[in-house]
Amino acid sequence: MSPRVNPSKLQWIKKPSLYIISSDKLVVETEPYTSFHMDKEENTAVRLVGKPRKEFDISAMIEYNFKHPEDECGLVVEIDKTHWIKFGIKREDNEMNHIFVEKYDSHEKDYSERVFGIGIDTMYLKIKYHDGRILFQYGFNKDRFWTAREIQFEKEYIATVGIYACSPGNSYFDCTFSSLEMNEIRRN
Repeated sequence: MSPRVNPSKLQWIKKPSLYIISSDKLVVETEPYTSFHMDKEENTAVRLVGKPRKEFDISAMIEYNFKHPEDECGLVVEIDKTHWIKFGIKREDNEMNHIFVEKYDSHEKDYSERVFGIGIDTMYLKIKYHDGRILFQYGFNKDRFWTAREIQFEKEYIATVGIYACSPGNSYFDCTFSSLEMNEIRRN
């Protein structure tokens, strides 16, 4: 059985006005003033999610065309509205982007980031949840990954995992998610 996920079989949490979806990719155009942050009553980021197994990994190739500072996209792990982690890429300014991990746990935020140049417009992201730990990895191709962060995460269950994109400012951008895979981790 292939671990490849058909995006059209996943559930929209927030559907964009403009998107193209097929069995192997999702292309979205974000809308201005959309966000995915802890200080918002309702997160308005485009989100497409699925229900994971107890232990899993999820990965995707993400191509992005940021236009404005704070534009962002990536992967998300959600327990509920007050417990989630996003792993993404964000435009900093006209020279730099960030790859970041943001954990939101009952009104407390934990954030870490790494900086890279804006000449990179494709990133591979992977999240692996196993034995109460979540490992966040990134790569510039599908063959080699680096660890961005590891977090101890002793929650009883993870409700959904998936992809997201948003433009908090007066901006929009195109983002393509492809090679989306979700694997169940089996114990020996």
